[in-house]
Amino acid sequence: MSNPIYRWDTVCFAAEHEDPDDLHEKLHQWIAKNFKLSHRGIPLHVMCMAAHACGFEWHVTDYRLGDTAILLFQGRGNGGSLSLAAEEYKSDILRIVREQIS
Repeated sequence: MSNPIYRWDTVCFAAEHEDPDDLHEKLHQWIAKNFKLSHRGIPLHVMCMAAHACGFEWHVTDYRLGDTAILLFQGRGNGGSLSLAAEEYKSDILRIVREQIS
């Protein structure tokens, strides 16, 4: 049995006082410091490890956009449940990911 590899994208739920670009940058700095990058890109599980190590709450949605998995993240203690937000804002999340990958 083969193990399919999916592409992935991130959607950040930032509080009013947070800049989503700064939160994304924090993830990428952790990855650059702790993970040897390859031509194949960053595996989804490494992005989840980075989110955890940076103190973020994270959730991988149970839906995808084509072959793209979707990782939601937010600063710890920012409020709502990401699993509930994944369903409540599904159409908005898919729109954001569609715009990011096009």
